[in-house]
Amino acid sequence: HLRPPPGPPPRHEAGAEACGECAETLDARVDRVLERVLFLHPPVYTCEEAEEKCQPDIPGCAMKNLFLRDKKKNFFLVSALVDSVAPLKDLPLKGKQGSLKFANERELLANLGLLPGSVTPFGLLSDASNRVAYYCDQAVWCKERNASGQVNFHPNSCDATVALHVQDFIDFMENESRHDVTMLELEQKKD
Repeated sequence: HLRPPPGPPPRHEAGAEACGECAETLDARVDRVLERVLFLHPPVYTCEEAEEKCQPDIPGCAMKNLFLRDKKKNFFLVSALVDSVAPLKDLPLKGKQGSLKFANERELLANLGLLPGSVTPFGLLSDASNRVAYYCDQAVWCKERNASGQVNFHPNSCDATVALHVQDFIDFMENESRHDVTMLELEQKKD
């Protein structure tokens, strides 16, 4: 694991007023094991808002996160590049029974400790019982689609973005959240 430099993580205000609490929304384990950069920005609730309000200032790959459930209430979190297509009816998720749909607000809070608009894989730190299976778009490794080798996620709050290297992210998720990261092949949106 990389060790962060002493002191708080580097911060960059992406044209926004700082929110003093967003850095603290991540579990203390993040600061202990990850070298990361925190970008502060106005709250964003959709990929479109993120692109408009902050993405141009943040290096790395913009990600979208889908918290899903099947008819048997098996839960899945899928992190995909914003330009990937993730059709719910065709996602090849292990253990999926029947069709997928978005989990509701109550299920999101109960399983990941998150509110709508702040879905992030860091919510898996709250899933001690491992009820949620985690999938990540394998395109994060593709140099043509992610030249920086970094991924960007909300730190459990929609008014900041954490940028970190792909391998550091995967190691952290597997070692600290105790969730396997299963790579998922998704197609890129066609222009």
